[in-house]
Amino acid sequence: MSKAKPVSEKHDGLLIFPYYVGPAVRPFSIGLIWSGRLIVTIPGWPSGKPPQIFLEIVQYSVKINHPLNKLFATALHYYNLASKQGISELEKLAPLGDKLNRIFLLNPGERLHYDDWLPFHERCLPTVSKTLENQQILNSACTEFVWRVYALFLELDENPQKVLDYLNGRLSSLGYPDHYLLLESALHHYSIGKVQFPEIITDSIDVLAVFSEVGSSLSENQDNVEVRVAQLAYLLFQTLLESYIPRLLPKNLEFLLTVLNNKNDSINSAKKKCFKEANKLIVDKSNGKERIAETINNLKNEITEIVELDAQAWKSLLQSLSEDRVFWTSIAGLLGTLSGPMPSVVPAAAAITALSSIGTTAMKERKLRRELLQKSPWSLIYYLKNKN
Repeated sequence: MSKAKPVSEKHDGLLIFPYYVGPAVRPFSIGLIWSGRLIVTIPGWPSGKPPQIFLEIVQYSVKINHPLNKLFATALHYYNLASKQGISELEKLAPLGDKLNRIFLLNPGERLHYDDWLPFHERCLPTVSKTLENQQILNSACTEFVWRVYALFLELDENPQKVLDYLNGRLSSLGYPDHYLLLESALHHYSIGKVQFPEIITDSIDVLAVFSEVGSSLSENQDNVEVRVAQLAYLLFQTLLESYIPRLLPKNLEFLLTVLNNKNDSINSAKKKCFKEANKLIVDKSNGKERIAETINNLKNEITEIVELDAQAWKSLLQSLSEDRVFWTSIAGLLGTLSGPMPSVVPAAAAITALSSIGTTAMKERKLRRELLQKSPWSLIYYLKNKN
């Protein structure tokens, strides 16, 4: 397992989120083709102290039969699972070399930073609870909880009893059951704006819903055309290639590397055309179905070259797209032609704002944030259709 980079270094590529490296990264092969590199987060920290301290507190909570000992044991189990799966997945993906950028992702875990989320609990925690039905996201939440407990340990005089008392008191004051501590940690994990990544890719509709909920409070549903163009550009690229680009599995890596190494000119040309066509559709308001079909045909040369399709295969692809309800619904949502709110499969532009430093301070500064959004390094958030 190669050494992960600290968060202060420059990161190139798409950041897979909210997962740590593990089985959940396998569907993101098209993201790899698009960007040439994927960023994965390691379920751990540069120091071994956080898990060591957490284990000691777990053992202490069991010894005194504390009410939270079962929750702590659960968090430890899924953190260990995340670590085990992460090591295994990195070994399997080792042939990708520097096309897989490994990093540690650290959020501030102090009490103040968690308190910043309190205004969003009522609206967000029900959706966050749904995200934890995905075991890989549960792994991330438990890992974040380990970090939170370590930060509390440092804040509270390195006293395990004070840590347990604080968490128990927080639950009592908020009127929440034990598992809400994991929901808080999951919600906190989604605040990654303190690390300036240019692009994110996700396949979790529920996580996007959380981003949208928080972002709508901060941006007042501001529409960002540049963001929608970028989303639509990637949607076009992904949809045209998804039947021909296999998942990130060891047996497929040689093929993926061959495409990356030998089809670079066609990939770059396809990306430029995707942005050009997406801009026409959104900015020029030319959003009829015939115009979209023309857009797809304008990408024929690049797509057929990247995955070596003959005329019959291209015809079959067009036929399948004509019957793809998810594709047309996503197109309609990004073009704003649906009546009512966007469907959940379409990431809201407000999600971009949600990835900034979120909380009560951010709410006070939202006017400034709206201005900064136009120049933000957060240029893209992608929704990758689930291939399970």
